[in-house]
Amino acid sequence: MARTSAWLLTAVTAVTLGCAVAAIIIESRQTGSTIRTDVVMKGIAENISDVKRIEINYSQGGLILERDQLGNWSLPTKDGFAARNDVVNEFLVALGDLHYLEPKTQRAALHKRLGVEDVNEENSQSSLVTLYDSFGHQLGSILIGRPRSYAFGSRELATYVRFPDQPQAWLATGRVDPGKNFRDWINPNIIDLGAHLISSVTITYPDQSLMRVFRDQNDADFSVDGNFNVPSGMRYDQSEVNFVHTGLSYLDFDDVVSVNSFESGDFDHIVELGLFDGRVISAELANYEGRTWIRLRADGGGLGGQDWIKRFNSKTLPWVYLIPDYKARKLRGNFNDLLEENSSDLSN
Repeated sequence: MARTSAWLLTAVTAVTLGCAVAAIIIESRQTGSTIRTDVVMKGIAENISDVKRIEINYSQGGLILERDQLGNWSLPTKDGFAARNDVVNEFLVALGDLHYLEPKTQRAALHKRLGVEDVNEENSQSSLVTLYDSFGHQLGSILIGRPRSYAFGSRELATYVRFPDQPQAWLATGRVDPGKNFRDWINPNIIDLGAHLISSVTITYPDQSLMRVFRDQNDADFSVDGNFNVPSGMRYDQSEVNFVHTGLSYLDFDDVVSVNSFESGDFDHIVELGLFDGRVISAELANYEGRTWIRLRADGGGLGGQDWIKRFNSKTLPWVYLIPDYKARKLRGNFNDLLEENSSDLSN
């Protein structure tokens, strides 16, 4: 009985293996004529400098990147805010370096699985990338789908792609990431100052009341300035006092518009960050549709800080920035946020 079972298992395995080999041979014969290894977007790699405009469209919107005569990229839909040249150029290099690896499906119903469906389909995940030269002539257009990390069991990165006017989807060598958020194309950081540089933070509220924390250069901890009446059973939470400056000393943004385009909200909340070298960074906050927007400027400073102030103001004065909600809460904090229960009073 055992010999019979072993023989049957061996026979089944042989038949299965034979079918698998036959399937591979058949598939190879069927697709062999369509296997390609040439460049997907011809002429892009050799003529990257000719690309002056990039349009990226997806189901929830899109963005545009444009290059000026000096070779600098910007986002015209964001009032010309500067893009990162290195990020855009690396994207173009990756796009021009895509090579055909394997033909995939031609069936439109299966395109969504690869992320190469039409961008106007409901819940589409694809990105339609179109390149133009300085005369507005189209240099190429392609749908970028999802990445495949390990093609054919190798460690070669690959991406699913499809030309929008063709049904054939392809797996192409290389990784291309057409970021759908404009933050993917810019440097979202505005301020990055070490804690050791900060001497004070002053918050002026809309009713003109003030809260200020400060320290001397030899002090590790900040102190609260003023005669605030600390309620019975409460005390200052030193960690909260020390972290007041973090709302502004390191700051990223979520969105940006030019000063001339921002027409809503009153800038009635002011935060001033004082540095030991005399520089002062001022942030004016406005509320618009439940979010906080700020405008920034720097003043003061000794001779060594003047160049930094000029660079900072040239970067920030033309813009109003939408900041993350957690940063807004820190910048709008008040005296009560600095308090904690006094455990020593509770134990008595």
